[in-house]
Amino acid sequence: MTLPSPTTRGLSMLATAFADRPFAGTLIGMAGVGADDAGGPPDAAAGHAHDPASALEPLEGRQLLSVSLESGWTVIAPATDSRVVYVSSFTGSDGNSGLSASAPVKSLAKATSLIRNNSADQLLLKRGDVWHESFGNWVKSGRSEKEPVVIGAYGTGDRPLLMTGTANAINLGSNSGKTINHLAIVGVHFWADGRDPSTPGYQRTSLSYGINVVAGGTDLLIEDVKVARYMTNINFYPYYGDMHDVTIRRSAIVDAYDVGNSTLHAQGLFADGVRGLVLEQNVFDHNGWASNVPGAVPTIFNHDAYVTGNTSGLVARGNVFANASSHGLQARSGGVVVGNLFLNDPIGLSYGVVNGGGVQVKGGVSGEVSGNVFVGGRDINGAPRGIGMEIANVRAGSGTVVKENVFTSYTAGGFAAISLTYGEGTYATDAVGLNDLTFKDNVVYDWNRGLAVGPGMAAGSSGYKRLNNVSLKGNAFVDLSGTTLINAAGVSADSRTETTAKAAGLTDPSRTVATYGKALGGAAADATFLTEARAQRRGDYDGRYTGGAAVDYIRGGFGMQALNATPVSPPASVPPVVSPPPVVSPPPVAKPPASPPAVPPVATKPPASPPVAPPPPVQVPVSPPPPVVVQTPPDDAGTDSSDDEDDHGGKGTKVSKRNAAVFVKSATVVNKRGVQRLVVRFSRDVGASVDLSDLSVTTADGQAVSTAGATVTYDARRRTATFVLSADDASKWAKGEYRARLSAAGIVDNQGRNLDGNRDRTGGDDLLWVMKVKR
Repeated sequence: MTLPSPTTRGLSMLATAFADRPFAGTLIGMAGVGADDAGGPPDAAAGHAHDPASALEPLEGRQLLSVSLESGWTVIAPATDSRVVYVSSFTGSDGNSGLSASAPVKSLAKATSLIRNNSADQLLLKRGDVWHESFGNWVKSGRSEKEPVVIGAYGTGDRPLLMTGTANAINLGSNSGKTINHLAIVGVHFWADGRDPSTPGYQRTSLSYGINVVAGGTDLLIEDVKVARYMTNINFYPYYGDMHDVTIRRSAIVDAYDVGNSTLHAQGLFADGVRGLVLEQNVFDHNGWASNVPGAVPTIFNHDAYVTGNTSGLVARGNVFANASSHGLQARSGGVVVGNLFLNDPIGLSYGVVNGGGVQVKGGVSGEVSGNVFVGGRDINGAPRGIGMEIANVRAGSGTVVKENVFTSYTAGGFAAISLTYGEGTYATDAVGLNDLTFKDNVVYDWNRGLAVGPGMAAGSSGYKRLNNVSLKGNAFVDLSGTTLINAAGVSADSRTETTAKAAGLTDPSRTVATYGKALGGAAADATFLTEARAQRRGDYDGRYTGGAAVDYIRGGFGMQALNATPVSPPASVPPVVSPPPVVSPPPVAKPPASPPAVPPVATKPPASPPVAPPPPVQVPVSPPPPVVVQTPPDDAGTDSSDDEDDHGGKGTKVSKRNAAVFVKSATVVNKRGVQRLVVRFSRDVGASVDLSDLSVTTADGQAVSTAGATVTYDARRRTATFVLSADDASKWAKGEYRARLSAAGIVDNQGRNLDGNRDRTGGDDLLWVMKVKR
């Protein structure tokens, strides 16, 4: 997929483009308000040219531009011969054609079988629907950059949710498909619910990958995707070959963890063997550890994003890297790192640094680190840290520059904000030290120390400890609690590099992410911003809660120019859905195999050197373990009948609709006149049983939320229970995502049938769903 600027791929072009001017990329797309990080309204894989909320892009006037960037989002129009396959877990049947929204198929396996290889076909999952199923091994390629194959979404509501248990969400590549080209994965939520402590019976020691790429090939887009709770959320391992031209943008990669495994390490993103990697406007948060999972403690091996020395052409722009186990971003291969927010990471950014068994970039790395903001820090499970950026192995003659970055608000740990260093490990002697490197117009404020040079590094040294033409120009070190420059005799500093005791002349240096959250009307806490940033998705996108907006706010406090477009006000409503174009009927399709081929073990093809991260598991099951929870389906108002039939009931079950157990038809959080209510509509009358004890709630990370102050009333005519969560602004629940549970044992209709949480028409299953609170 060839995307217009600023999503141009390749290091050399971008290094030139950003060398001497502020970043002016499209960090602000369709603006919107919301805290729904589980999904999004009607945007599909292909949006309308003038309507980001449409289901599919009309063909008229777009025949020569199948892939484009509009309002900050990628638009992929189907070709004239595209097969568009619709999939719904609630209303679909694998006996349907799948060729219209009114006749969707049900299973991912059936839908995948209808997609043709080397085509411009699109597989669209219905928004708001839930699958207890994984894709298994995906081996289908698109036709070209302008006509990719698409895994996307249609309709309105939340992102389609794949609850994959303890299985991998999707493997790209297998023995039968070693090369995959021109693929877009857009607008899908992958959740390892089998590893989530909010799910009963979760398996904390299970190991799984979210989007797991072992194929070689070119042109992969991952956009508007949420991947959560896997051991590694997105994994690139060049088992069958290198993957070229990869873009990951406007996605949430969060909460990866492992439990002390001695050989496997948890990463938000692990990228090895990628040639041309763009990370743009994503949120990487809390990867590598889990505070609510016993044994999942932070370690030095786990990171938000880990880019190896075997990857090239990295561009990281406008992202949030927050609360990592160790590093926010390990850019071992160098590249362009511009306008990112690093928040509360033990080490924000490592650039060119390789420790352990990983490969060094021979001859050194090159590129640019500019306009980033590093705020706060943290230790690693009690081991002190607090480094904003560490840098090593910079190529001579490259003119690599570190400029206009802000390091602020971390005085603990005893470390310097900037560390000039070298890696130690198997390939340490392949590194070349620091050469022709300039630090220009950076500000370090309220940190412990300023800049430190590693032991033994000197102008006269050779090899990986060499300092050659490293200079400081116009940097400011303000209000430090320790030494400004450490072991820096081999670094030249011009007269404009200042060390001052006071913040005189700075506009508002006390600005942080917490003060930004308060300025936007929330509490003065980092979580105010992060909750909204994690919730961003197409159709409900608020430009104020992006990494770029926070970066500009904090830079403004230091008198620095804004890098990004000014956030715009959100729209009052979502535009209507536009009907998709007609689709050519497909020829008969061969029946898919009973199970996907297994990914071969590493032993059949050992790498030249031990991999930093392991290859994927040997086999992906056809489906994850039996479901224990289900997300509430869309309200079926307008199709309800007097006999309380389940309009979304499955086919072929032994229990009739008329005799089905009670289920929840809709659940909505309503804020009105200062009162916050959860309104739950049931399929049958449960008024004699429902009470406050039937509801339990946790935060997105599994912390219990008290309902002691809540009350509940019941309307028998409407079969609706109304839980009043708060009656005034002071007691309102914070905006964000919660996981709510209704007890099957406590909710019974007048015929003695308990709540049916998994919609199999038989009572006895609790209902768990994602509850979004908006204020």
